[in-house]
Amino acid sequence: QTSKMDRKMLGKNFKRCKYFFSCSEMSTAAKEKITERRSSGPGIGVCSWNILADGLSSGEFMNSGGESVIFWKNRGPKIASNILALLSSRKNEISIVATQENDHPTWILSEIQKHMPQVKMVRCSKGKNSEKFYINRLSDELTNNGHYDKSPTMSLDDHDQKISEFLKASTPDVLEELMSKKGLTCTTYAQEKCPPPDGKQQDDFYHSKDHLAVYYNSDVVRLNTTIDETGLFQNEEGVFRLNFTYPVKTEEYNFDIITAHLKSGENEKGEVKRVKELRAILDEADVCENPIVLMDSNTCGQYRNTILQHRQRATDDGNILSEE
Repeated sequence: QTSKMDRKMLGKNFKRCKYFFSCSEMSTAAKEKITERRSSGPGIGVCSWNILADGLSSGEFMNSGGESVIFWKNRGPKIASNILALLSSRKNEISIVATQENDHPTWILSEIQKHMPQVKMVRCSKGKNSEKFYINRLSDELTNNGHYDKSPTMSLDDHDQKISEFLKASTPDVLEELMSKKGLTCTTYAQEKCPPPDGKQQDDFYHSKDHLAVYYNSDVVRLNTTIDETGLFQNEEGVFRLNFTYPVKTEEYNFDIITAHLKSGENEKGEVKRVKELRAILDEADVCENPIVLMDSNTCGQYRNTILQHRQRATDDGNILSEE
């Protein structure tokens, strides 16, 4: 159930957003059609998982095992192992796993392919904060311990170069201490199985934006979307949509995977951004025959209550908030 305030806040596309999140108000005929297609058509398993970017994980979460549980050195292998388990399970029949906040997409793929070489991956860069926070955190650690001098005028590229020089000059035990005790993932592009960007070498310091990364079993589904040789989806500013074919006996079924990570933020500004992102997803899904949306929607009751309170205060103060 929705109020007039809800509708005004979310704008003209509110009705579509509402039906996207809940099918409780679907017509009986629509429900019967969906039930019929589910029972008569072939099934395919999919999964969506926000794995928490390495660069965004420091000091953010409480856990029962201590801070080291969050360190990528300990957490990364478990993530790769779990995705492998999902894709290899005959019981669940999962053929596609969409991940959000993934800043080690190629390393995870290389770990999975040790056991399932038929698994492939497509990625699309999403956010810059993970990369920025990680470089700053590592540079603070190194400069505080006198490994190089820090200047207020230094850019991220300057720190990147200094960190690369440090990695090349360091012994394995020094790097192991940083990874095990400080939670700093001091790896190179070679170790991450990632092609270095222009101007970088395989033995340079690896850092990455967080990605939307989709892992799929190519023995089960066939990717039709054109990507480059590194698995990078080119339309980074638009909706991340991949078209697949699922061959079953003599039939072939086409479907689209749309994956996203909507804007976070417990305020109206964050909600406005989420609605715009969701509107683009719904518009894209409108032209798909069989759309499957796998995303972290950053939606919860706490967000809703805070947004409505904020809007009420603005109304009481005589401020007219835009329809957007």
